[in-house]
Amino acid sequence: MISRLEIEQKVLGSLLSLQPQELTLYLSLLNENYFSVEKHKQIFKAIKELQESTGLDSVYVYLKNHNVDISASELAELTDNAVRLRGEIEFFISELINIHIREMFKTRARKIVRKDAISLIDELQNFIIEAVAELNHSYGKILSAKEIAEQYESIFRAYKDNQRVNISTGFFELDRYIGGLVPGTLIVLAGRPGMGKTTFALDLLLNLAKNNTPTMFISLEMTIETLLEKIVGKHLVLSINAIRAGRFDPDKLGDVLLSFAQLPLHITDSISALSNMLTYMKLATLKGIKVFIIDYLQQIYIAERRNESLAYQIGYVCQQLKNFAVQNNSIVILLSQLSRKVEYREDKRPLLSDLRDSGRIEEHADIVLMLYRPAYYEENPPENIRHQAFIDIKKNRYGPTAEIELHFDPITGFKNKESEVINGGKEEKEDELPF
Repeated sequence: MISRLEIEQKVLGSLLSLQPQELTLYLSLLNENYFSVEKHKQIFKAIKELQESTGLDSVYVYLKNHNVDISASELAELTDNAVRLRGEIEFFISELINIHIREMFKTRARKIVRKDAISLIDELQNFIIEAVAELNHSYGKILSAKEIAEQYESIFRAYKDNQRVNISTGFFELDRYIGGLVPGTLIVLAGRPGMGKTTFALDLLLNLAKNNTPTMFISLEMTIETLLEKIVGKHLVLSINAIRAGRFDPDKLGDVLLSFAQLPLHITDSISALSNMLTYMKLATLKGIKVFIIDYLQQIYIAERRNESLAYQIGYVCQQLKNFAVQNNSIVILLSQLSRKVEYREDKRPLLSDLRDSGRIEEHADIVLMLYRPAYYEENPPENIRHQAFIDIKKNRYGPTAEIELHFDPITGFKNKESEVINGGKEEKEDELPF
């Protein structure tokens, strides 16, 4: 079992190895009292004081200027203990906080062991208040009614003056029903394979980025290369096979990539473990990322819950992502598969009960959207349904449920119906650059 001293060394070594933009998050979770060794307390104070210019040399100079007896080699040895994976850093910080709380309890217990029952209860209550205060420092703040009123008055006034506008999805009718994308929200987008979930998610990604909303796409199914091929093909009106066969105009490709490179979006295909995902997402918020699109739920790996039932694991993932959205004022859009029960019904429109392990997904999601294309189930679809697609709002905490019709093309993806473009907004002209 790893000792407290080793945990402190790993935490400090990791802090010394981080970039300034990453460091801010972890420093906010800690204070010097969590370290048991005086020298460790001084090193932490130095890191916190310097922040923007943290490095072995600057920390060493700071400590020497403050008469801390430490050698450069001692400081360098700490970085040898650093953990590199973000999930590991959070784990050791959490362990350090837990040890501190336990030590608080032991110290208090030694003082109250001979007190009478009433005094004992009072002391325990005081300890709980102190422990909660410590945890509030590390994990969040509890607001009084006065603080809440003061903090949110300006938000409500902005609503009244039409100055606060939620983030548009780019799909006008969808925005009308869900009010756009609201910070603190978990949205589940579900559908059977072949319905176009990833295509819709990419269209959403591009709509948000074109609207200057920093967005991250976390792909657990397709590689970045394949996703980019889909995006390029959408704007060159070419299939992935045509792209891979080189059947495109190099100049037009250059225009598309040049325009794409300016967008405030990020894509990763290298995160599958939930703990790592949440850490990367937290760090991304420090860089201004507001919306996270995850493709898809059933592919997320949960090492710490792998012995639990699938239903429990699915619910745990949804709960963690919802908590993340609330705590970081972000929006999480989570793609999900539907069970095969849809295929055995005459009416193929999906139901909430078709969500795999749906009770827990539905419980944590603020909005559940289901994607359905009737032409998928027809061998030779008639023209009137060939390009039909429906987004069915099955759950909506912010308003009514509804079914919204969109235009779908296998290559160019999902678009507003023409009548919606005329009445509700505008889309790009064909001769304009795509982004």
